[in-house]
Amino acid sequence: MRERRNKERRSTTLIKKNFQNRFLKLIGISMVCSMLVTMAVFYVVLRIKINQAGFSGYTQERLGEVLGWLNLVLPLITLVLLVIAGIWANHLSFRVAGPLYALEKQLIMLIEHKISRVQLRNQDDEMIPLANLINELVEKRMEGKGGGSGTYE
Repeated sequence: MRERRNKERRSTTLIKKNFQNRFLKLIGISMVCSMLVTMAVFYVVLRIKINQAGFSGYTQERLGEVLGWLNLVLPLITLVLLVIAGIWANHLSFRVAGPLYALEKQLIMLIEHKISRVQLRNQDDEMIPLANLINELVEKRMEGKGGGSGTYE
């Protein structure tokens, strides 16, 4: 049982480095930009509303303290959210890169006639529909090999 679990466990090293790095950069830049815009809009709207309210001296001092506190807390919240987003993006990149890597290896083996079907490890892999289409293509090509022209149209 333990051996089976170890075999089914996904790798934690970068398999397709270029693909995964581009994927992580894209997600990272998207998250940073969206969080910075959200933070800026929140801060600007809060400032405008406070100025429009016309508070007295004491209330304005208290709100100044709150804004000072927000200046400290919002970047920390953003940092925590970025770390969570980075972990999530890393997980997603493995969900795509692992099956893609396995599919490439199996296609090479298929071309070399070492296997007759492409089969991915888990049924929840993102590339299962593509693997099924490749298997269907191979089956149709094998059926047509006897009397067909052998060319794609």
